[in-house]
Amino acid sequence: MKKPACVPRELAQRIALGRFMRRLEESRRKQLRRSGKRLRPLRQTQLARARGHAAWQNYPVPQVLDLIGNREETCSFLSDVRNRAVAGQRLRLIFMDTEKISSESLILLLAQMHKLRLEHGHDCITGTYPKSPKVERLLAESGFFHTLGVRSRKMPGRKLSATRFVKCKSDVEIRSQCIPELRDELLGEDLQMPKPIGKMVFRALSEAMQNVHHHAYQKKQITRLGLKGRWWLGAQLSKRKNFFELTFYDAGVGIPKTLHRKYPLEHIRSILSLLPGMEPDDAQMIKAAVELGRSRTNQSHRGKGLLDIHRLITTVGVGALTIFSRYGQYRYEPLKGGEAIRNDGAFIEGTLIKWELPLDKVVAAFADMDETDDEDL
Repeated sequence: MKKPACVPRELAQRIALGRFMRRLEESRRKQLRRSGKRLRPLRQTQLARARGHAAWQNYPVPQVLDLIGNREETCSFLSDVRNRAVAGQRLRLIFMDTEKISSESLILLLAQMHKLRLEHGHDCITGTYPKSPKVERLLAESGFFHTLGVRSRKMPGRKLSATRFVKCKSDVEIRSQCIPELRDELLGEDLQMPKPIGKMVFRALSEAMQNVHHHAYQKKQITRLGLKGRWWLGAQLSKRKNFFELTFYDAGVGIPKTLHRKYPLEHIRSILSLLPGMEPDDAQMIKAAVELGRSRTNQSHRGKGLLDIHRLITTVGVGALTIFSRYGQYRYEPLKGGEAIRNDGAFIEGTLIKWELPLDKVVAAFADMDETDDEDL
């Protein structure tokens, strides 16, 4: 029996684009019907855009999006996409060659696409379905296609051991109720998060939301539609490894630009053991933020969120805390030598915080803790 001839790459890409744009048009029609507005025929230019003609400019997504292992290419890609959209180009992201998207890169990609659509209109950027089923499931379950206004395709059933993703949450308010929602949605009934752990995660996220609300964005940024205090939250659970990841992002000015508003530079130097006159770099400022428990307010209960997660990882002896902001990166991982900071030539807008916790080991470490005085999350 003859093997079917391989479909040329260009033809396969055109077929994928055609399917995607048909779903885009179908989604548009459904939205109009729900709103009660009269469905008007598309103009020729609109039809050309919907069919993927010259109005859209194809832009290939890198094979690997990873802020730790492939930061320069990942940041360069996001920066170029942002610059092209700001310049008025309509972009179609081509995921044909994309094979891996890390959790922190995913939240950054999704947030940047959401931000561009808020600032420049919903028709400034779209994309295609990936060739990799694993990447497509990741984008679908995390809400990436929903952000682009396109319905996800029906996916095969997930294996019991497959990684579970939570749809990204974004808001401009401090939402304490999203923590138990996240826990229930991700863990379900088969895995439970002990109250001491949940309390620390709750405090860390609450502090992150407070920071965004009070000082992450400059005045010129908050005047833009939908950006005042906006944050993005994502999570995933590997059931095979019993590994929990939580990622929080804001597109503000970043930790290095806000830390000095609370603490004098002399205080920061003393914490970092810098010589007088030396200006701390971005990575050192992030490290100082963790150690100082940064806060712009004078409330004693503020500024301890990062320290809570840091203390949890220290107590258990496993897991990691990673913070990206501007050119700096801070990572705390007890099994690999503790703290490590570095500066990179690739710029990251705002602040991205990633927590990694192996749930089985965390649960075992806190099994004997007294939970009688813990508040219900």
